[in-house]
Amino acid sequence: LENYYLNPPKSEIKKAEKAENLLGLNKEDILLDLGCSMGAFSFFFSSKVKYIIGVDYEINSLLIASKYLEQRSEIKNTLFIQADALKLPFKDKVLSKISNIDFIEHIIPENQNSVVSEINRVLKQNGLVLTYTPSLIRLKLEYYINKLKYALKGRYYGWQKGRPYRDKPDFKNHQDTLLHSGLLNFYSLRKLFIKNKLRIKKILYDEINIPILSGWLNKIKLSLKIRGVFYAIFVANLMILFQKDVKDRCKR
Repeated sequence: LENYYLNPPKSEIKKAEKAENLLGLNKEDILLDLGCSMGAFSFFFSSKVKYIIGVDYEINSLLIASKYLEQRSEIKNTLFIQADALKLPFKDKVLSKISNIDFIEHIIPENQNSVVSEINRVLKQNGLVLTYTPSLIRLKLEYYINKLKYALKGRYYGWQKGRPYRDKPDFKNHQDTLLHSGLLNFYSLRKLFIKNKLRIKKILYDEINIPILSGWLNKIKLSLKIRGVFYAIFVANLMILFQKDVKDRCKR
């Protein structure tokens, strides 16, 4: 348990650092970590903010997070709550910043709009929401490209055997694994948030196969349509910062 928190994979550390920078976390912030699971990101953010609330529906994950919190007596600003994302236990417009990392893809499509509606309800005017989720289109491309590669070698392409994966992905129903029941692409994610008055403020181009392309995309201004195409083809995971009730278009 202790090793899980103290020695996380480098990829997870980088993800947390990028999320911190995009949200612009500071000691005045009260942050909601929605879908916190065992609290890994909550603990990372705890030293950056005034107060952090980790919310998840899975009680076993929260018990693990709470057990570790008891061991870290120096952490005084962190609280874990079991709650349903469809009905968050907060008043309207009380939070200025919300993170949901590796979360929305676990929500079935029928409930995703209600979840984002709840995010909008508890978020203050001009509040920020950071979303990080796998890209459905990229997963499709990877699957079919690998399947073709194996076929050319006369071999069968197994779909992630030995893990909680299906025999083959069910992309039609937004699923690649037994855990991912609501995968989204860039356009569907954008549409979902805009429908709930949350507009894109900034996109981070990371996890692109070609590093030089990643740096280039972060520096130049592109139309939203063109950015979406690059996201679909090159980006493995979507990291987007949304802002409540902002009329201007995203900056990048």
